[in-house]
Amino acid sequence: MRIGIVSCLVVVTLAAVGCGGAAAPRAPSAAAERDVAGRFATALLRGDAAAARALLMPGGDGALVFLVRQAVAPWRGQRASIRLPARQAGTFWTVRFARRRTQQSGAFEQQSGDLVVTVTPSVAGARIAYFAFENLHTLFSTHRDSQLLPSKR
Repeated sequence: MRIGIVSCLVVVTLAAVGCGGAAAPRAPSAAAERDVAGRFATALLRGDAAAARALLMPGGDGALVFLVRQAVAPWRGQRASIRLPARQAGTFWTVRFARRRTQQSGAFEQQSGDLVVTVTPSVAGARIAYFAFENLHTLFSTHRDSQLLPSKR
C-alpha cells in the first residue's frame, strides 16, 4: 500500500515538473518595483507612448496599449511635474503629478492627481499590469482670466 502511494506521488511530482515548462518569474524587489513605476509614470506623463508601452506586461492586454495611447495623446510635448520616487500603498505604487497644457488660443488646462500602477513579475523583470488616474483635479482657464484689470476708482 505504501509503495503504491509513494509511486503515485512520484508520478504526480514528475508530471508537475514536466508540465511546468519554464520556471515561474520571481517576485521583484521593492526597489525594482519602485523603479519601474517611476519610469512608467515619467514616460506616460511626459507623452512618450513607446517608452510607456515597453514597460507593460509582455503579451498583455491590448486594451492597456490603447489606454496608454489615449492617456499620452493630449499631453505629448507638454511639461509635467512628477513627484518621484513612487510611494507604495498596499499592492499599488502611487506617483503624484501636476501638468499644464497651453493651447494656441491662450486657453490652458491644469491637471493634478495621482497615477496608480500595479507592478507584477514577468520573465523580463518587473512590468506594469494595470494603471489608473485617481484624485484628478482639472482646471480650465484662459490667459485673460489670469490678468488683473485696473481699478476704476
